[in-house]
Amino acid sequence: MTSTPVSRGQRIAIDPLDKARKIEGFWQQRVIAEMNDYQFTSK
Repeated sequence: MTSTPVSRGQRIAIDPLDKARKIEGFWQQRVIAEMNDYQFTSK
């Protein structure tokens, strides 16, 4: 895909797989806090 500027009203192709790859890490569980030997994770 090229990144040429698009005028208002023109259509461009969007690759949904490319968009999904960019946000894939966002939905992974992460450790947000630790207390003693217990980890609190985000859902």
